[in-house]
Amino acid sequence: MVGPHATAILVTTPQGKFAVPVEDQYVGKSLRFTGQYSEGELQILQQICSRETRLLVVGAHIGALAIPLARSCRAVVAIEANPEIVELLRWNVELNKLTNCTVLHKAASDRIETLDFLVSRTNSGGSKRVPAVKDPEQFELVLQEMCTKGEGDAGLIFTKHSAAQVRFG
Repeated sequence: MVGPHATAILVTTPQGKFAVPVEDQYVGKSLRFTGQYSEGELQILQQICSRETRLLVVGAHIGALAIPLARSCRAVVAIEANPEIVELLRWNVELNKLTNCTVLHKAASDRIETLDFLVSRTNSGGSKRVPAVKDPEQFELVLQEMCTKGEGDAGLIFTKHSAAQVRFG
């Protein structure tokens, strides 16, 4: 049993070193017990990425995908809204000695506003804005269309969201 003052557990996996949330029963548990997370998605994304790819990861969580992808990309910007998890993401970038990965504590939105935010300890990747609808439909979104104008444009954007986090119209 981990004591009440533990923030994270350090795991060393083929995907990298990660400080994972103590109570997380999804990404953290997968990394602790299997040494990997979402291997199929990671393999697909690694095939798409190259040394020239500029990658934007929205909802990066602790970096289980962003960190291994950063090894094959030119640059990665990892956005995470959860204030507790973004700290672990920053630690994980440092643990893996990545110099091409920028971490931003931001929530993606189509407007500037203050958001009510739900923090989940057992599913820290499931932390999100307070849902606008009850029982939202879940979906995955991978955008492959590349923005190629200008140095700051993302070459590839990868995100996982629920409909409760995305505002249409």
